[in-house]
Amino acid sequence: MTNEIMTDTSNLTISGDGTLDIETMARRFLQWQLPENFDPDNGITFIKFGNKGTSYQYKRIPTGTNLLSYDQAIEMIKYITNTGAK
Repeated sequence: MTNEIMTDTSNLTISGDGTLDIETMARRFLQWQLPENFDPDNGITFIKFGNKGTSYQYKRIPTGTNLLSYDQAIEMIKYITNTGAK
């Protein structure tokens, strides 16, 4: 991933009236499967394996985030798309 400003907007989610579909973007963000190298910071912990070392061990595969609610995700997307949130 580069630090360049996005200039190709062809993949943006646009609603029927031609505006950004922020609600769909928020839902997709919250459903996104986090990458294998997910490594949260600032005291947030993520334990990749449940019941580690037992015969019931399993791998957790998180999606989205539990850091933000749906309403907070909408506000975050409005902020990053510069469409209303402060």
